[in-house]
Amino acid sequence: MPLILLAADLAAAGPWLRDAGSAYVKGAVGGFAGLDGEAGAMEAPVSYRDASASLYGELGLPWSMQASAYAPYVIAVNQRPEAAYASFGAGDAELLVSRQIIREPLALSLGVGAKLPLYADRAGDREDAYGAAASRFPEAGDGQVDIEARLEAGRSFRVGRVPGWVQASGAYRHRTGDFVDGVPWSAQLGLSPRRGDESGGWAGVEASGVVNVVDDAHTRSWTRLGAFGAVRLDGAWAIEAWAGVIPWASASQRGAGGGVGLSYQHR
Repeated sequence: MPLILLAADLAAAGPWLRDAGSAYVKGAVGGFAGLDGEAGAMEAPVSYRDASASLYGELGLPWSMQASAYAPYVIAVNQRPEAAYASFGAGDAELLVSRQIIREPLALSLGVGAKLPLYADRAGDREDAYGAAASRFPEAGDGQVDIEARLEAGRSFRVGRVPGWVQASGAYRHRTGDFVDGVPWSAQLGLSPRRGDESGGWAGVEASGVVNVVDDAHTRSWTRLGAFGAVRLDGAWAIEAWAGVIPWASASQRGAGGGVGLSYQHR
């Protein structure tokens, strides 16, 4: 679903991995509204929107490794002129295991990840209950397992006394079902303003997307532009927020959304 496109990218750990025993956990809520209306030949356009709650975590492991996981719960609505069709339940989980290759002066990490559906195929039950209207309900995802290899690189810098960073990632995503493979990518630029001798939070801008390896009218490809920020409440807790827009998409909706979260770091 479009919201997963927004939230899962924000869950990416980046090229600087955590030390063994260090951990980060974030609980978040967010929403998405489609800018396109999808319609069949004899139907009026559909207005799509969703809301979610999610949990994301990172754990530093021995041997310069890190594990991260993301799991959402999604409420999605297809609004048609005659009625609203809603579905709710767990979405697609994302798992990633990474290893630090280089840390300074250029940070480089290599990871292997998977997307795993947390839901059962409910199409048969809906057809029994709603007949021809079953296809009007939004789905939690495409129901497929995806495997990807990801390379991430980054460099830190300073603007006066303010630390900053720039990072980029590229991956190859193998799709196990009927859809074609893709190349996810992302780029990010951020600053971390100081509060005395400590970080007061962070703010930045980013771009991300997926490019299909071959043209396919049924496999999603998209480009997202966004901004993010956080305010530290103390050394361990922070309030985070983000917003983004998908201005270009194929086999998926353009749209805009955002969210807020509460995070905790154990060093």
